[in-house]
Amino acid sequence: MHTMKNQNLQIRKEGADIGKCAGLICGRLALLVCLIFLILPMRPTSIYLFALAAIFPWIFTNILEEKKPGSQKIALPFCAKKYSYTPARYLAEKCSGSIITICLAAWQVAASRSSSLEGIWKIVPALCLLAYCLCCLASTIIFRRKIRQDYFDLKLLDD
Repeated sequence: MHTMKNQNLQIRKEGADIGKCAGLICGRLALLVCLIFLILPMRPTSIYLFALAAIFPWIFTNILEEKKPGSQKIALPFCAKKYSYTPARYLAEKCSGSIITICLAAWQVAASRSSSLEGIWKIVPALCLLAYCLCCLASTIIFRRKIRQDYFDLKLLDD
């Protein structure tokens, strides 16, 4: 009985982690799209943030997977495969999300103090941060519901 309860908790936690990881990935991709449009008007900062958001999670995931290859057993392997989830990738996305948030906040402070920027351009970093956070939140909620629906309806067995 106790083992079944622990297994149920592990499955629920892993489903939530998979949803969070997918949400962070969607938020990062939405931020990359925003930064593509800002490369010309707000360079060089937008170029640096684009490179950070595009490359850091990939490099950090590779580093973490080399350290602990396959050390953690995944309770929902079908779901993890469908959403490209690994514990190392989730940790890399969490860390890169924190770093991106800090960088966007610092960019907003610098842009608001800049005398060379006018009007709307002073709030663009805040809008990027808002878009990133909202996209992460919305996509996490959507993916968690989708995972829960797939798992409890046993649609995972169809893949």
